Amino acid sequence: MQTEMMTTTTENTTIKTLFPFGAGALAPESTATIYETPIVRLVDKALHLIGSGQDLIHTTHRVLEDREEWDLAVWDGHGNDTKNRNPFTRRYEKHNFTLLVLQELIASGKMDEILQKDIFGEEDPALTIQHILADKCYEHDRDINDGATMSLVQIRHDRITDEITINTLAVGDSPITIYSNSEKLYETTAHDCANKAEIERLTRRGDFLFKPSGTFEILEDETSLICSVPSQYFELKGKQLAMGQALGHMNYNNPYTAFRKQVADRDGTFGIAPEKATFKFSGSQKLNVKLYSDGVGDMLNEKLPMDRVMKATANASVIAEYAKNRWEQEWNVVKKEEYLSAKDSADADIPSQKFRFGKGADDICCISWVQV
Repeated sequence: MQTEMMTTTTENTTIKTLFPFGAGALAPESTATIYETPIVRLVDKALHLIGSGQDLIHTTHRVLEDREEWDLAVWDGHGNDTKNRNPFTRRYEKHNFTLLVLQELIASGKMDEILQKDIFGEEDPALTIQHILADKCYEHDRDINDGATMSLVQIRHDRITDEITINTLAVGDSPITIYSNSEKLYETTAHDCANKAEIERLTRRGDFLFKPSGTFEILEDETSLICSVPSQYFELKGKQLAMGQALGHMNYNNPYTAFRKQVADRDGTFGIAPEKATFKFSGSQKLNVKLYSDGVGDMLNEKLPMDRVMKATANASVIAEYAKNRWEQEWNVVKKEEYLSAKDSADADIPSQKFRFGKGADDICCISWVQV
């Protein structure tokens, strides 16, 4: 199958348009007969709050006269605030203010309107939510010291042309993937310390620092081998973030405006510059679209055969359960350099230690949309 990608770059966004049959070309004529299996389009979703309880998902489905529409969104919260005091326990309770606002928007129905907005418009859905958070920051007379990633997929099926349009938007490190016939066509790039474009963007916003951190890598599934690997996070204007951008994270007053109520930056301390992409497919092409939090992503290693199959073909429930089992299992921790040096030797004995994530497990959420 001929595939052609056209890329357009603006100040904050790279827009990628995929033409599965080549730019300007039409899809091959259908050879369908009366015996052909009808096309099925399904949404699946899963949520396992096994960590801090800060993952959130939302889906909508609309059937209109000439088209069918789906909006799929995941948020992965991080950080917490202790400004709310429980009158019964007299203790300050931790919560994520950003997630509370997101839940309010979902409950009120306002989120459905936001997620339908033009991803490529002047104020996209992520920026709209960020500005609502800025209003809440002002209303509650407070900083926002927590935040959330956001990944959004808009899917539109035009019944007249039988064309599928998929628009994606990603803020942070919650991946979006698109597969066709088990071939990966697209995956978002995390806004982390390895993202050169994100580093350049933050440099324009002001001085920032890299702070050392650590994460892990799954080496083998059969022998449950895992190792620690170094990583980094950003620090900008006193706020720390593993990603270069996220919803939330706002300063209510800065030193120059402390005498009056004012949000220092309505786009947030780190700013919002989502990765955006658009794709067009025929209404009969096999597709598997997924978006998920890093509670799923961190438990997948594309170098492992089973993980590649999961990313390409599994629905949300299956891949979420797969990740959950990995968070809850026992692992053998090894040093990566010792593992690599002994990998080619069948007699090599790699020192290891038993380990369970326990309370260090992460929340899991995933949404999948398939056309089969």
